[in-house]
Amino acid sequence: MFSRSEQRRGRSRASGWTAAVAGVGAVLALGVVSPVQRTAAGPDEGHGSVHREATRRYSFQTGYGVDQIVCAPDGEKRFSTIYARPSDMQIDRYEEIAPAIRTAVRAASGNLNAEVQSLSTTVGARLRVKCNDDGDVNVASVVLATPRAGSDRDTIRADLAALGFDRPEHKYLVFFEGCRAQPETVDNCDGGQVATGTIADDSTPGVNNPNNIGPDYAMMWCECSDVTEEAPYGTVTLPGATGGTFLHEAIHTLGFVQPTAPNSTGRYHHCTQYSDTMCYNDGGPNSSAFDVNSDCLEWHAIDCGHDDYLHPHPPEGSYLAGNWNLAASYVEFIDHTATPDVSPPYRTRDLGVAGAGPGYAELSWSRAVDRRGVAGIQVMMRPSGSAWTTVSTATDNDGSYTVDGLTPGNTYYFAITSVDAAANLSPRSNIVQHTVEG
Repeated sequence: MFSRSEQRRGRSRASGWTAAVAGVGAVLALGVVSPVQRTAAGPDEGHGSVHREATRRYSFQTGYGVDQIVCAPDGEKRFSTIYARPSDMQIDRYEEIAPAIRTAVRAASGNLNAEVQSLSTTVGARLRVKCNDDGDVNVASVVLATPRAGSDRDTIRADLAALGFDRPEHKYLVFFEGCRAQPETVDNCDGGQVATGTIADDSTPGVNNPNNIGPDYAMMWCECSDVTEEAPYGTVTLPGATGGTFLHEAIHTLGFVQPTAPNSTGRYHHCTQYSDTMCYNDGGPNSSAFDVNSDCLEWHAIDCGHDDYLHPHPPEGSYLAGNWNLAASYVEFIDHTATPDVSPPYRTRDLGVAGAGPGYAELSWSRAVDRRGVAGIQVMMRPSGSAWTTVSTATDNDGSYTVDGLTPGNTYYFAITSVDAAANLSPRSNIVQHTVEG
């Protein structure tokens, strides 16, 4: 019988994002009917992608619309999204939290789609989800049977199953508001979030892979911070607008990273490449290979190297050509239709004046970045007290431009934007100030 393992992550206020791995093999009491046995394979304490944000120039993008999800009808395979709270929570913050959940799910789907379409013009990858009447992510609101002090991953899933959230054609994205009751929680992960996802250990390609059926649960806990006697439920920590945590856990429920993958940590369903959203040192047998200097792309990658779990056109003879592949058409919780490019180039943050003289300024910046390629650079200038004007629209991307004809003694401000082939315009870069010699 196939087994499912569970990945769990969290945050320690004192030590930042860390990994601490315990044993595996204990059968979970789920209270659900499933053709696949689930086993505990945690804990995984630490979201590998978060502690690296400061060192990565480009992260996941935000602002994705409903065109980046696919509304799947009843009876078809899809993700269903849930806001859950414990039985003894006397306030309901659904109206505050549900919009953030929708934003995060759309971003998770949009960033996944952008990654796949950076490799293909014919294949996409958007989450198939249950939608509301407005065509946006449906977020069910439920009150669980278990009080907050007794809530953990098992009771949450059992309570959800008792309410009917145990369908084999569903994978569930769950935002649980309340501190979890786990003995290894440090300070209740004050100020952060913890998450968990279930996964079947099977790398067989094709529709019959057990990761193609549910129920599976990608859960995020809202941690309690600023708890006082007057405010017993503290301050809610909303899901991030980039959707990174939901995406990480959703990818787990879809069956990744398999221990057989080339850069797997070997046991705990993560990988060893630095910028990958599924990678961090989780203490698995191959974790010593964790490469902080790997040649990953500078942005927040989904399968850095595209050789462990995602490639729409894997090379013949490669691992993904013969194993379970997130970008393959047989993954039924994903819509693989290609979509128009809606992701703008990344914002340039390092524009500067590299050299100057009477009447001119030499601007420089790192090469602009877009997942599908930059088509042009717009250089903008604003004399002090005047409006912005575009002084150059170039098709090259060499990271430099000299602005001539400047008035000695005057102060100017400069910025750039980049544009891709679909006319998506990046946010304006950092603004630099320069006073001309004279």
